Amino acid sequence: MVLGCVVACVTATVVATILPGIGTMAIVGLIAATGRGTGEKQPRRGDPARPAGGVTGVGVRPSETVLQLGWVFGGALGVLLPTTFWVGFLVISVILGLGLAQTILATKGNSLLNVVRRATPARRTGTEPT
Repeated sequence: MVLGCVVACVTATVVATILPGIGTMAIVGLIAATGRGTGEKQPRRGDPARPAGGVTGVGVRPSETVLQLGWVFGGALGVLLPTTFWVGFLVISVILGLGLAQTILATKGNSLLNVVRRATPARRTGTEPT
């Protein structure tokens, strides 16, 4: 379900980049809100802070912290980017594309960090036997 929501959001932002207008902007907002609402109502296995009913417990989950940081980052992008319609949606499309790649890799037990990180050669300290 998460993969479907991310694909829908990436598709909507790419279409909004190509076809600017208030209609495509409304569609992107609708798809983003639907994906957020769908993800919020899903039960999480092994998470005592979030029962299946969606009521938040006493603790704050790490995903909620990431969500709040996403809001801060999005607000900063809104201030820093130029007001050209397609530029904003292009930047969001790239960010969502990275998120889609991470989601696909995570389903396979991998991460973008492991793909980007290069294997560094072992450093010699001079104390190893030769």
